[in-house]
Amino acid sequence: MIGISYITVSEWEVGLLYADGKFVRVLEPGRHRLLGRPWTSVEQKVIKVDTRRQQLSVQGQEVLTADGFSVRPNATTDWRVADAPTALHGSVSHSMALYNAIQLALRVAVQSRTIDALLADRAAIGQEVTEALQPEADRLGLEVSAVALKDIVLSGELKKLLARE
Repeated sequence: MIGISYITVSEWEVGLLYADGKFVRVLEPGRHRLLGRPWTSVEQKVIKVDTRRQQLSVQGQEVLTADGFSVRPNATTDWRVADAPTALHGSVSHSMALYNAIQLALRVAVQSRTIDALLADRAAIGQEVTEALQPEADRLGLEVSAVALKDIVLSGELKKLLARE
């Protein structure tokens, strides 16, 4: 039949249906019928959003610890889109906004600790950053399940100092 088309939304995604550029509704996984131009003057469009878990690596940035040592923490984050309309309509790039929020939360967590505390309990830093991210993740329509501190890159001077001890 002319003017009718079908779209399939896979089980790991949701579709956002737009009619003449306006958001109409979320399409759950399955096959959906769309009306085309010959039968209606409304133009329909579907944007598919992947809702699977994704990982985001945050590369080291220079941060001073509470006792004045320069370190570069590297972290990884496990996240997914929880609310597709909010994720797409609330930010030009929800993944970039999440990346920046992780950097800021990681900076705060590292700056509040001494080098000894930082090296002693990396899991606590990941938990603190995860909790600090929740309000921003909710605002972006994302779900952050975990932030883990992968590595703490120490300056050459600090490595020599710690080797002496």
